[in-house]
Amino acid sequence: MSWILRSSRIALVGAAMAALSGCESSPTAPARTVAKPSLAVTDNERLPFSFNVRGCGERVHVTGTFHVLSTFTLTENGNETDRLHINASGTGTGLTTGASYRINDPINLMAQFRDGVRHVESQTETMTLIGQGSVPNTKVVGRFQFVANANGETTVEIDQTDTICQ
Repeated sequence: MSWILRSSRIALVGAAMAALSGCESSPTAPARTVAKPSLAVTDNERLPFSFNVRGCGERVHVTGTFHVLSTFTLTENGNETDRLHINASGTGTGLTTGASYRINDPINLMAQFRDGVRHVESQTETMTLIGQGSVPNTKVVGRFQFVANANGETTVEIDQTDTICQ
């Protein structure tokens, strides 16, 4: 799996854990109750980023902004669905050649829980480094999926990344 996908997944999981950490049980926390009817919460924010990625033939330093839209839904029967949609956009500079790039990276993450246990998680990502002038483009396409049955046994697990030089 590519570094960007692992980093994205780590960042997304970290963000989700931080967002949900306030829901942990503590002696002073109210007891968790299921909202009736369903509860839906949406958050929309912009966060800066700066990191290196592998381009076609060189590493590229990219900077820009993550536009993060997250939605948390809890149904009356206790099923939970978390969704993150992230648009990463910005610019990049080749670390060897100094070539200029634009970056576009839509990331979608979805996780479903039943009785507090994760049953489905999926992530898709298509990062495109658009070379300026005669510089080649790079496209990194990633897909991750995890599905567990009612017994908690993994029935589907996919972790696939393809890099395409154009």
